[in-house]
Parts: sequence; structure tokens; C-alpha cells
Amino acid sequence: MSKRGSIYRQPGCATFMIQYYRNGKRVREAVGSDDYRAAQQRLTQRLAQCDRGEAIDIARKSVTIAELWEGLQRHYRINGRKSAECLGRRWKHLEAFFANMQACHVTYDCLEGYVDQRLTEQAANATINRELSALKTAFRLGRKKQTVRQIPDFPHLAENNARSGFLEDQEYAALTAHCSELWMRLFLEIGYSFAWRKSEILNLRAGHVSLGARTIRLDAGATKNGDGREVTMTQRIAALVEQAIAGKAKDDYLLTRDGGERVRDFRKAWKNLTAASGLEGLIVHDLRRSGARQLRRAGVPESVVMEIGGWKTDSMFRRYAIVSNADIKTGIEQLEQSRAKDSHDFSHDSGETNNNGVPIEAGKVN
Repeated sequence: MSKRGSIYRQPGCATFMIQYYRNGKRVREAVGSDDYRAAQQRLTQRLAQCDRGEAIDIARKSVTIAELWEGLQRHYRINGRKSAECLGRRWKHLEAFFANMQACHVTYDCLEGYVDQRLTEQAANATINRELSALKTAFRLGRKKQTVRQIPDFPHLAENNARSGFLEDQEYAALTAHCSELWMRLFLEIGYSFAWRKSEILNLRAGHVSLGARTIRLDAGATKNGDGREVTMTQRIAALVEQAIAGKAKDDYLLTRDGGERVRDFRKAWKNLTAASGLEGLIVHDLRRSGARQLRRAGVPESVVMEIGGWKTDSMFRRYAIVSNADIKTGIEQLEQSRAKDSHDFSHDSGETNNNGVPIEAGKVN
């Protein structure tokens, strides 16, 4: 065939492909037929269109949602996204509904159907939104790669963004009283003091602490927002850290079990601990919320609390609803005490007059 184009078969494929150059760029196109003459005619047609400068609209097989999702997973791996582990959980639900569906068939009505199904499964609005957000990202990547032409409108459910669940000092004391393992005791103390995330604490190594400077740090890239942090350890944390790093190299993990095994997951240990402490239902993330509130109660400025805990924006920090019902109650009591100091004694004639100069009767409020 002409040097400007060629006809060939892919290994293991019975149908022909054609190849030609348009504006200096190589173009490959599936003929969809095992007839060589048909492939020849298609190539001749394409070369003539190139000579005339005509636009060539190559009919592409519509990509499936499963293929788009593969692209999303690859994108997360390449870019080292820390939320890559969440994709599996989200795809578990999306797959059953969308997997073999072609991207061009996904419409707003179709997406609402998915939302309706997830709601009947009693999924939370926030969970559904995160699933749809991941799917929308897959569509955006597909458009960049030109495997999809347009992105459908996506529904968005209202969310109650305020976090809930706090640990009071007496409850924290109950937890520590029933905690016999050093690694768990240190985990609790760091979480309750610094409001650090579970993954940040579990990934700490012995080299991240300095007993001399009494500091503990999170390296850049090891946190959810990518920023590094360093804080001064409390005396209690420093004492626990000293025990935890005894005999360890700098690269050894800070939190290890008695046999030296790294602590990766402790759902069973947490369940047993909360049950023994009478705190069933308490989740690990409640330590982060409570830690932030402890810092606020101590008079630490909000900007400093955000820096210690790793919140990047005010809006994200506010989602944690740092003020609890107990704080509100205390605030109202302080208000009443303040008013009591400034209130007038209405049991006697105050000699005051109203705006019209009329004396106010004793015992009455104008």
C-alpha cells in the first residue's frame, strides 16, 4: 500500500486496521471487517479526505463506565492520591448499577435512579455524594482523554456536614484506665491532645520524635493535606514515647505490639476497650473532634488549632462542630451570671423614668 498509509491486523484479531497520517500525526482506525478490499477502500477514502483537508469523524466504540473507572484508578496511582483506598468501597456500589453501561447512555435521570436505589439501601447522603463525585471525576478524565464527549449533570444531595461525637475528660479517663497496652495508650494520648488523624498516628516512626527537643513531627506528604507538621509533646506523651522507642531504630514504627509487629488496624481492640469503659458506640475519629475541642477550651486560637490538627480551611474545621451541648450549656450559664451582676434590684423604687419621663413603678419592668 502507499507509504502514506497501511493495512494490518492486530495479533489475534481477524478484522483489519488501517493506518495513515493527518497533519503529521499518525491515525489508526478499525475497519471492523475481515475483507481486505473493504479495508483498501476505507484507506483510499481517508487519504482523499486528508488531501482535501476535510474533517474526519471516526466512529468510536463508546467506552463503558468500568473502563472509565480503570482510568480513574490509574490516575490515583500515578498521582499518589491518598484517597485511592476509598475507590474500592465506592466502586462496590457503583459497579452493580453502572459497570457494563456505556458512558454515552448515562444521563441525569439515570444518575437519579442510582441515588434512589442507594437511598433504599439506607446509604447516607454524604456517602452517595462521594460515590457520585468519584464517578464524575472518572468522566472528566475520560473527556481529557477524548474517550467521552460530554459529562452529564450530576445530582447532589443535601448533607448535614456537622460532625458529632465528643469525649469528655471523665470518659477519656475511663478509656485510659482500661488500657493496658502501651501502643494504644500512646495512640489515645496523641489523638486526644493533638487531634491527629488515625492514619497519621499509625504511620509515625521512631525517627519522627526528638526527646531532646521534645517534639514530634509529621513529614510533608505523610498527611492528608500533604503539609508537614511539628508540635511540642506534652510531658505525658514524651514519657510514653520514651518507652515506645526504647530499642528501636529510626525507621521502626512508633506504635508496635508486644512482639514488635506494626499496628495497622485495631478494630477489635477498640471495640473491646470501649465496651470495657462503658463507651460503646464511640468511634476512633471522636478523638480528633475531642482533641480539637480540648485545644479550644484551653484558649488556643482557632488558627493554631487548625495548624496542629491539619485543617487547611475554615470551612473544613467548622464541619467538626467543635462546640458541644455541654459547651453551650456552660455558655448560657455564663450569660446568666453576667446578667445577674448587672441586673437592677426591682424590689425597691429605682427612681428611674421611662422615655416619656413617667416614673417606673417598683417591681415592674418597663
